[in-house]
Amino acid sequence: MATLDYRERPFSKTTLTRTGNHVGRNSFPRLFFVENSLRIIINTVLSIQINPNWWNTLISHGLKEKAIQEERKHIERITGRTPVLRAGNRSIHFLLLSELINIARQNIHKFTPVLKGFDEYLIELDSFRGARNYVCHMNYPFKDDRIFMEKIRLKTYNYLKYIEKKYNLIIP
Repeated sequence: MATLDYRERPFSKTTLTRTGNHVGRNSFPRLFFVENSLRIIINTVLSIQINPNWWNTLISHGLKEKAIQEERKHIERITGRTPVLRAGNRSIHFLLLSELINIARQNIHKFTPVLKGFDEYLIELDSFRGARNYVCHMNYPFKDDRIFMEKIRLKTYNYLKYIEKKYNLIIP
């Protein structure tokens, strides 16, 4: 099959659209899965290891405020009005992957008893951020990036599956 990468062909709107559609259909779901699964893993492990109120006791005021502001802006864009936000850790959905990795890294002592090899996984996720940023800007990922994204997706899936066997997943 001929490449869909618009950068390797003469410019046309059709090729650019096909590339975007292909990246959106094939790469973005992996990124979505990894990033949102990490939110579930963090929330589940910290709820078990600390308490369900870990967000309020563990996260710095500045990071909580940033997440709340991002959530507020998102809701205002959608509804056109200033929202009244719910209390709790749902704002975790408005943190960047790098911030999620930092939360897990700063609390690695809470994760490693539950998830073997999680510290190495976080190191890999740092590399994954590059692939994530590349794809989120709708660039066609190179073969090595696609293989890497699938490898991280599988590791993430296995961590979720492992946690789910031992505990109930706690979705923020």
